Amino acid sequence: MLFVAINMCTIFKAAVGQALLHATLVIDHFYVVQLANQALTEVRAASPSRSAGGAVDRATANGSCATG
Repeated sequence: MLFVAINMCTIFKAAVGQALLHATLVIDHFYVVQLANQALTEVRAASPSRSAGGAVDRATANGSCATG
């Protein structure tokens, strides 16, 4: 069995799929974590409570968990 770790680029997926017909494609976890971190950063930047000194700022300032 042949496993190929790739990033999430569709061009890579297509190329490996054509060149290695029997390969099992595995998404490299680095890219999944990278996308999740990017999305989280965007949500944080868009959050009005972050910039207005809301509950999230107060909870994280004293070291408590902001999610509950």
